[in-house]
Amino acid sequence: MGFAGMIIYAALMEGRFISTERNALSMNLGDIQIHAKGYRDDPDLYTRMIDSALMIEKLQLQGF
Repeated sequence: MGFAGMIIYAALMEGRFISTERNALSMNLGDIQIHAKGYRDDPDLYTRMIDSALMIEKLQLQGF
């Protein structure tokens, strides 16, 4: 009985962590979104773009 309770608790906590991460990401929306390669397939708070300064500079030159 205790083992089954631990499995259920672990599953609920995993779902809560995934839901919290998804909510944190969805609240941070703006007018434009630029994602690192592979981010849309596996959204993760720790996935980042390597050279974001260059990307920002290119966007500013195009009027964004």
